[in-house]
Amino acid sequence: MIMSKSAIKEQAIAWYAKLQSDQAEPEDWESFTLWLEESHEHGDAYDALELSLDSLPEDIMSEPEVSIAANENRRGFLWGVTGIGIAALFAAAFFMPNFGGQGTYNIQEFATTIGEQTQVTLADGTKVDLNTNSRLVFAMNKTERIVTLSKGEALFDIAQDSSRSFRVEALDTQIWDVGTLFEVDVSDGDLSVAVIEGLVDVIPENAEDQKKRLTPGQMAERKAGEQNVTVSSADIDVIASWTEGVLSFDEAPLPEIIAELNRYFETPFVIANSALNQETFSGVLNLGSQEELTQTLEKFLPITALKQDGKINLTPRL
Repeated sequence: MIMSKSAIKEQAIAWYAKLQSDQAEPEDWESFTLWLEESHEHGDAYDALELSLDSLPEDIMSEPEVSIAANENRRGFLWGVTGIGIAALFAAAFFMPNFGGQGTYNIQEFATTIGEQTQVTLADGTKVDLNTNSRLVFAMNKTERIVTLSKGEALFDIAQDSSRSFRVEALDTQIWDVGTLFEVDVSDGDLSVAVIEGLVDVIPENAEDQKKRLTPGQMAERKAGEQNVTVSSADIDVIASWTEGVLSFDEAPLPEIIAELNRYFETPFVIANSALNQETFSGVLNLGSQEELTQTLEKFLPITALKQDGKINLTPRL
């Protein structure tokens, strides 16, 4: 099976973290060696991680949660990273491979848990609304601003700065801002980009010919495992309704609604009878309380909801 560069990067990070652990066994090193031998891309990815960590600014590496260690039995000299610093360093050093030669980067990391939403301000003044279960890393130097959105959904209100370009990287795709308010959604390997104001260029990695320029009210989508980017119209009023604590639907099938709702709650909704797959819903659902939301579904759809065994089963109303 051919793996994407992002998947290989994630494997390299997983190996790095595992081998840094005090619990690493000889068998782990043997398995790691086999992984390296599977493809030259594996070794290249791991080497790139080490080199990128080595090039991180001193002020990043001197944080209390970051320590430096070397082990001659490992593949070169490795930086030992502990505590909460590991995610930020990996993302900053590895998921943004173009760092270096442009001066010191100011790096920030933000994340939300399931059901959590927040608004953050990046170092350049850009406002970002982060949706449930999302994670991004921001890096800025004198000439460029880069966001890596590794999962989840974010709405960007870009601060104007003609001296620094702004782009978002997600799922082997670059989204270049041309003065904009836009949303990026990374979910189950799929990517969508919707524009509310201004212009955005969407460019798959190594596929400049697939570049798409979006205008307000347009959406670009790239499905998991596909290179093509498709463009369609989008309802501006619906694009970022989640920032107001609601979700808007227009004749949406129930399975689509349930998949979206399950991003916000620890207790999942489950369609327990396939007969409900044909049901559709138009309207607004409030995300404040799962209990109240469940009551709304029961009120406007022919369903009965029963919470049991850590889930909410939906069946046809008798």
